[in-house]
Amino acid sequence: MTTEPDPRRGLPSASSLHRLVNCPGSYRAERDAIARGMTPPDDSDDAASGTRIHKWLETESDEDWAALSYDEQRTATLCMHQAGNVLADFSDRHGPVTWLAREIRYAINAFGVQLYADSKLDRIGSGQADVVARAGENVLVIDYKTGRGDITPADANDQLRGLAALVASGGETVTVAIVAPLVGQPTVAEFSPESVKAARRWLVHQWLNAPDATETAAGAWCQYCPARLACGTYAANNAATLAPLTQDGLPPEKVKEAMFARAYESDTATLAEMGERVRMLEWGAAAIKAAIRRRLEEGGQASAELREAGWDLVETNGNREITDPDKAAVLLAPLLAGAAGGPNAALMRAASLSAPRIEEEIHKASGKKNARQYNITAKDAKKTLAQVLGALMTQKTKTNLVHGKADIETEIEY
Repeated sequence: MTTEPDPRRGLPSASSLHRLVNCPGSYRAERDAIARGMTPPDDSDDAASGTRIHKWLETESDEDWAALSYDEQRTATLCMHQAGNVLADFSDRHGPVTWLAREIRYAINAFGVQLYADSKLDRIGSGQADVVARAGENVLVIDYKTGRGDITPADANDQLRGLAALVASGGETVTVAIVAPLVGQPTVAEFSPESVKAARRWLVHQWLNAPDATETAAGAWCQYCPARLACGTYAANNAATLAPLTQDGLPPEKVKEAMFARAYESDTATLAEMGERVRMLEWGAAAIKAAIRRRLEEGGQASAELREAGWDLVETNGNREITDPDKAAVLLAPLLAGAAGGPNAALMRAASLSAPRIEEEIHKASGKKNARQYNITAKDAKKTLAQVLGALMTQKTKTNLVHGKADIETEIEY
């Protein structure tokens, strides 16, 4: 099996700057975890989805469009149109765009000199921009975010600050924008030539110190850290969260009940502090399960030892679906003849119709192949669809637990 070359060359990158700023030892811990084979898999569904969306946004090819699910096509379409609005505003302020590139990587050396991705000169780090455009002495950088999680705005975003320092070759004003349509409207910030220079000094300082820094700290930046499975600070944070809830000597069936009781009895300040750490516990649990799955799939001695410890991969039946609706209607009609409202009403009640699925079918029925074609009439179609669904459906609500903008509801119920 061939391995794709690492475009970062094992060096710090702009995408991990927020983690590096808050946890200076994270880069060194990451390299150590990689060397020891203790990094969690980075093949989550969300990561794979983001990669597919970014690929189409880079190529806009029919082949890459066809590889997207319907929800991914919607996200890609929104990204494209929001980015188009950002580009239009940039052009209105600075004149026609004379050069534009997608998925372009820049690097920098220890003296703060810009290097291109294929340069053989020594570098201290690099960053990849989703879109870079130029208009005279002005540069625009667009970064796509395709998920729903909390996004730091452009004016306070360490990754965008780093990219601003990387893309400027000298004297330009740099506009940076985050396009995250599932979160909201784009956020934009501007770096003057002087602030670009300051950002470059900051970036060089961060990346020069990274290989020798050892201080670590746990926080939201741990979520995607490759070193979290081997990190003592991360483990200690999780242990501190569970410590007030732990009671030794209980039978397994009583542990869940006892943990809830202790959490509920905690004073408000302690409960709020533990709540701050909940997501890190969930990230750790997800990483551990993903790593176990990967080891089992790889086979060998590690797989055998995990199976000996009781872990295994078992194939189970998924949801069944009706693949021939016409045949189903014929076969079910006599069985539902006495149903309230007749067979069709009974089928609608049983089918659990959803607005996204209806919209997906309308999209397919339109015959449009890609985002540019589909969105010629998308606004009118959505308006009509909303009117139809408003007449057909009753909106149900549920109450989720949230912290800030993040939904932290879990499947565990008490």
